[in-house]
Amino acid sequence: MVLSHSVSVDGDAWQDWLYAVGNTETIRSVELPADLLCGTPEVQDALAEYALSVRHVRDVIPPDVGRYLFESPDTTREEITREAISALTALADMGIESASLQLGLDRIPPEFLDTEIERRTVFIRRLLNAVDGAVTLAFVLRCPRDFPSSKAWEYAGNLLHEVMHAKCRFRVDAYPSQISPDFDVADFVRSFYLHAGVVRLNWAPSVGEDLDGIEATTWTNALARHGFRGELVFSPSGLTELDRIRRACAEIDGFSARLARS
Repeated sequence: MVLSHSVSVDGDAWQDWLYAVGNTETIRSVELPADLLCGTPEVQDALAEYALSVRHVRDVIPPDVGRYLFESPDTTREEITREAISALTALADMGIESASLQLGLDRIPPEFLDTEIERRTVFIRRLLNAVDGAVTLAFVLRCPRDFPSSKAWEYAGNLLHEVMHAKCRFRVDAYPSQISPDFDVADFVRSFYLHAGVVRLNWAPSVGEDLDGIEATTWTNALARHGFRGELVFSPSGLTELDRIRRACAEIDGFSARLARS
């Protein structure tokens, strides 16, 4: 099967990224940050100019805010929740079907697990109900874990079970260069693919990493073999100059062409 895939756009250099993606041969979709898409009208014009669609919107809440949201005062949390609902409503009106946010699962103290899962369950249901499930909402998980003792993946299963909604999914942020060489990608994909809406492959061209070096084919083969039906996002980081952005997009373009033929 051909995986649906897109390129992550850096919000600080979005004009150059959209130009570079728009001039590829095979890539016609992108991932954008929510604040950029909702707050910068010129983005819509650029998307139309380059005939690009938005397949996924990240960071409905800024990541650092989301990570500490449930440690915030009630009034602050309510204000942020209302802002998230406003952003999701705007995305739904644009026809966006997939968005994600950070929920700070690795910050849950084990002794308060039930209470903290319930708080996040209420929060997610409130967001989904606000847009009548028009937008699939994914919460962020990382591979490898943020720190060795993190229980985010275990708690994510609890949360998904409690929310019990078809539009609540995982967003898996994979950093292959940080994973042990003996890591079994196929076994890992098998463990989550039914629950994931988005898988993001992250690498840093600015330090010499490339798709071959992070064994991107191993990941795409595993996802395809298991019939993954979410969005695969290619997410190169650390690029601010147009020439380097274009080179990264050209590499993804070539890889995308090979995916289409496989």
